[in-house]
Amino acid sequence: MIVEEAAEILEAQIISCLTPNIQQLILLGDDRQLRPAVNNPQLGRMCSIDVSLFERMENNELRSQPLCFQRRMTKEISEFVKPFYPRLEDHPSLEGRQLVLASGEKAGDAIPGMVHRVFFWHHTRSETRDDLSTSNPTEAQMCTDIVNHLVGCGVKPESITVLTPYRGQLVELRRRLSRVGGGSVMLQTVDKYQGDENDIVVISLVRTRGQTKFVRRRDRMIVALSRARFGMFILGNRFALDSELSPHWSGTFALLDGPGGPSGQENSRIGPALPICCPRHPDSRQSVQIGPFPMYSAF
Repeated sequence: MIVEEAAEILEAQIISCLTPNIQQLILLGDDRQLRPAVNNPQLGRMCSIDVSLFERMENNELRSQPLCFQRRMTKEISEFVKPFYPRLEDHPSLEGRQLVLASGEKAGDAIPGMVHRVFFWHHTRSETRDDLSTSNPTEAQMCTDIVNHLVGCGVKPESITVLTPYRGQLVELRRRLSRVGGGSVMLQTVDKYQGDENDIVVISLVRTRGQTKFVRRRDRMIVALSRARFGMFILGNRFALDSELSPHWSGTFALLDGPGGPSGQENSRIGPALPICCPRHPDSRQSVQIGPFPMYSAF
């Protein structure tokens, strides 16, 4: 029996499938990403019900075979997850791979309309909360502006995914993005998107007044930062995350603050203004604050 995404499946669910006829059990998964969901989180914490069979075997040092190559992310994105996978390398097939645009042309070495492949757009606009969840309307509009800009620069809408940890923000994003690209932009929560991927991923972290343990969790961060193939744009308040409570986020910001600009330029990839450019004249650049984007078009 072969079990895919085994680290997301409850131990009892796998054990219940082990009939006397099973001769070999192969578990494929990643115990550094999200654990199985349980209906009673308190019971999960007290009784470790949320520990999968996969993770339990890893904890007991049973023999396993880690994957050494990844074939999804460009090196500008994979550098953010490599600290958690010391043996991970980029497969040679990633060299020269390019984003395919709506016109059928290939994008070259950059994301059309963007100066950086990866950028953290820092802001302090506050979130709101109702009885069910949390949302940040300003951040939702920032996500919408990014998506509209990318689509206007020739990126296929179906090549874009917008992720958020909160269902309330997901509702806000659907309201604003339902008409963009005929509704073909993928919108989902981080937890539901584990195991999926897309060419460009926009991540809305929502909370700016202080992050809860829910968002600070390392496994949730690893999932969010490993979904994109070519481009990743994160929106949130760096100071709500960059603390001793979340050293994994601090390490991420250290990478964002370091070299990462195009053609080896030592430009920080984090700031209150998003660097964009004309898709037809990449040297024509400007940095946009919160508000309407300038009109660029690839057509």
